[in-house]
Amino acid sequence: MKRLLKLTAIACAVAMTSCEPQTQQQFDAEMTERITEFHYKGHRYLFFRSSYSQSAVGGITHDPECLCHKKMNYVEIDTNDDKQCE
Repeated sequence: MKRLLKLTAIACAVAMTSCEPQTQQQFDAEMTERITEFHYKGHRYLFFRSSYSQSAVGGITHDPECLCHKKMNYVEIDTNDDKQCE
């Protein structure tokens, strides 16, 4: 029992000291590699994915820097109108 406890303690110590935390700059650079910008019907969208594997999780979002956001008053947006920014 003492041997198992000792091995567990060593494994935890190795696990906690073997990984260096990422800096924010490293994290941002890694995430930037996984984002692709594309245009569709006059709007800019962002496609992102968690990794390049087959089991990657991803999504698409309307870019907050899209020019249509600068042209519109947010109070007047009709979410059912696809042609609101053209």
